[in-house]
Amino acid sequence: MSLFIAIPLLISVTNAALCGCAKDIALKITNIYENGDTDFHYDYCENLGDGRGFTAGIAGFCSGTGDGWDVIQEYHRLTGGNDDFSSMDSNLQKYADSSSDSTSGIENYCKVWENLGKNDANFRKAQDTIRDKLYVAPAADYANQLGLKFSITQASSVQAALCGCAKEISLKVTNIYENGDTEFHYEYCEYLNDGRGYTAGVGGFCTGTSDAWKVIKLYHQLTGGSDAFSPMDATLEKYSQSENDNTAGLEDYCKVWASLANDDKFRKAQDTIRDNLYLTPSQEYAEQLGLQLSISKGQMYDAGLEHGVTGDRDTLDMLIQETNESITGDMTGDSGSTLTINGYKVDEIAWLTEFLKVRANDLKNPKESYNGAEGYWAQSVYRIESYQYAIEQKQYKWTSSAKFLDNDGSPVTVSCDTSLKKRARRMARRSTFAHPNVSVI
Repeated sequence: MSLFIAIPLLISVTNAALCGCAKDIALKITNIYENGDTDFHYDYCENLGDGRGFTAGIAGFCSGTGDGWDVIQEYHRLTGGNDDFSSMDSNLQKYADSSSDSTSGIENYCKVWENLGKNDANFRKAQDTIRDKLYVAPAADYANQLGLKFSITQASSVQAALCGCAKEISLKVTNIYENGDTEFHYEYCEYLNDGRGYTAGVGGFCTGTSDAWKVIKLYHQLTGGSDAFSPMDATLEKYSQSENDNTAGLEDYCKVWASLANDDKFRKAQDTIRDNLYLTPSQEYAEQLGLQLSISKGQMYDAGLEHGVTGDRDTLDMLIQETNESITGDMTGDSGSTLTINGYKVDEIAWLTEFLKVRANDLKNPKESYNGAEGYWAQSVYRIESYQYAIEQKQYKWTSSAKFLDNDGSPVTVSCDTSLKKRARRMARRSTFAHPNVSVI
């Protein structure tokens, strides 16, 4: 297989995530180093005698570390827990926990891995998911913290991730729901009396949960540990750990937060934690579901941000589970994307429509009493109505703009900034002339 590398490599529109062709090339280049060619060897397995037990799959997952066991646990989750690896579980967990390279009791490991790697879609998905979660996404976080912009220096986010214009539109739409416009309000900070302490920044980070403290810890890391938040650290950590909405000792919190709004490091901290806690995990669920459309992926992010991704009976994972449990037969539609849910063929927009119904009901009647504080969630059903409007307008794929409703129910068009993409295309064209022997994809 021939490999073509674009020089100069194209600029990503948002953050540090490689998408599409750039991600494909990055993975294939690493495949060359790992396996000698650009193919994805899901069926590879052997004992290299390197102290790590069996090495297998597309990322060299090892039975003697933890990543081989992580793949198998993810496969169990996808298959329902009873598959060809199940009989080896106790030994696999023991060797992973003890970092043992022993292969006793798992003699059939490579035989099972090779058989499943050849054609089992769930096993391939498990490998993709764990590779991205353990290696690709963390590398992308570091790229984001460093401010890397070029494909040659970037790592990737998860396969199903919102990228480029679609990601920008998704973030901006959620900005409307959170702040009333499409801008990124790094300076925003107020006490909503919703049981979560101060709410602030581009992700609605709260002092009474743990996400605001994560932002501030990352900011400390970027500044070297001594900044305007430092005198509040002990109190912030205490409220974060106890999930306390108390603001005593944080009287200057909003003042400091707003004053740092133009600080590049503080913005980077907010962007990184928003992506780590909400965007990336929500897109992992999108990948597991097989979602292909921008509107579905965007809804996963918006729900994950408002409800949380995991942790109680109202979080994104529970909403997905409830939606899937409601699917009792095939569901047709015109989206051009078909999901497999409970063995049924389900049009993606039909599934999304059901998900929005489930989410709307949860907002009005949250299962956890603290999520219903002051009726705040119930008042936010406009988020659902906005996405329902976008479905009616068939705004399935976001390449330049998309139509939604604002918080007052008025139609609004949300667009992405195409200036970076235009610049990248101009650079690529100039590069073609400067490097006639290089093919630009």
